Amino acid sequence: MSETPIIERAIQLAKEGGCRDIPDLERELAAEGYASISAYLSGTSLRKQLRQLMKSHAI
Repeated sequence: MSETPIIERAIQLAKEGGCRDIPDLERELAAEGYASISAYLSGTSLRKQLRQLMKSHAI
């Protein structure tokens, strides 16, 4: 697993444009070895921010 905190990494992934939605983001984080992803990404505000980032950085 990376040393990057999970929320920071989720934001990075959202900005990279490779994830289309929250499930894509969760799969990528799981593939990178992060655990308890749903618990960390459960906040309504965070999920909204991630969706906005993914939409604005879509490839």
